[in-house]
Amino acid sequence: MQPSPLDPSRTRPRGRPPKAAS
Repeated sequence: MQPSPLDPSRTRPRGRPPKAAS
């Protein structure tokens, strides 16, 4: 299960996904 680009519990204030997005 990948974290959503807008997941507030896994993303930064900018709305970007973690480095796992690579």
